[in-house]
Amino acid sequence: MLDRPPHLPTDLDILRTRIYACPGGQDGISRRHRGGSRSRAEKEIPIYVAVGGIGLDVRILDGEAVITSVGPGSPAHQAGLCPGFIIQAIDGVPIAQIKKDVQRDRPPYNDRGRIAQITKGIMSRIYGAPETKVSIVYSDEEGASREKTIARTKRPGAAVGPRGMLFFAIEFEARRLANSVGYIRLNTLQPELTAQVSSAITSMGSVSGMIVDLRGNSGGEIEGMPDLFLTERTLLYLRKARTGETKIYSNPPKDIYRGPLAVLIDVTSGSASELFTACLQALGRAVVVGGRSPGSVMESDNHIFPNGAILIYPVAQLSTPDGTVLEGRGVIPNIEVGQKRGMLLKGVDAQLESALRYIRKDMQRQD
Repeated sequence: MLDRPPHLPTDLDILRTRIYACPGGQDGISRRHRGGSRSRAEKEIPIYVAVGGIGLDVRILDGEAVITSVGPGSPAHQAGLCPGFIIQAIDGVPIAQIKKDVQRDRPPYNDRGRIAQITKGIMSRIYGAPETKVSIVYSDEEGASREKTIARTKRPGAAVGPRGMLFFAIEFEARRLANSVGYIRLNTLQPELTAQVSSAITSMGSVSGMIVDLRGNSGGEIEGMPDLFLTERTLLYLRKARTGETKIYSNPPKDIYRGPLAVLIDVTSGSASELFTACLQALGRAVVVGGRSPGSVMESDNHIFPNGAILIYPVAQLSTPDGTVLEGRGVIPNIEVGQKRGMLLKGVDAQLESALRYIRKDMQRQD
């Protein structure tokens, strides 16, 4: 669909019509700043091209930077950090200052977009080069303030773009939950992942329902991904450019998933993940659970300069089959539910639990 070098991230969130330069090789970190303070350019590095991390995720809940997930065995887990803990400062910079540093200069110009920018601004400071360290000051479940210095490890991913000049972090998780519910989580949508998702669905065998978790998914390209959940060729979305309007249709393969489907999104779901979700929601194929997305949904193209800088710019407006424009609007969940710190401290993901309840109710209706 898009005229661009293969495998290059396409999200407008990379800098939304700004120039992004990433010198220093495949790790995407300028050699001049390794182990020291970051320049403003490095603060702008999109979180999905950051190479090193500590295995946690953060969301803004009631104005606080709350840890929402910690990977088992990750550096954050080994350091004793848990969901529900509140991050107060990163490398000596208070969260309040990070919020102030986030300027309202990137569309979509709404509160959800700003919260997403703040969240990514926080995460971008946690990420960095592998084998470097990050200092985290946080409040635990009892409100006590603690500090841990944690060494970053390399995130899973691949070198992308011409000469592999960018590292693109890829997080893919597939497992069976209670009551034989399938669960798939991705931090990006890329054509190359479609086969992995299909294989994961097949390997799960007979499941009572499927949850696709796109929270924190920055987008990419949806080609082939919605087809895995549709039974027949159908209109997916409309693409409106200066050259006219194009209708994009699905092309389902033989092996598809036909059962109950829930898609999890939140304020950090952007670009292609919003389009994927909106298409399935508009077709009545999926129930959307979580928080309303910001609406950063425009097709983009790019130009690569000799020095490795990339200019990404919008080229087309995308809408659902009924003509609903997603840019600035976002996707409104069928079941709107937010995360709650108290539940996270108990190890409960309120949004995931809500999706599981929907699957169980759907099963009961079928019985």
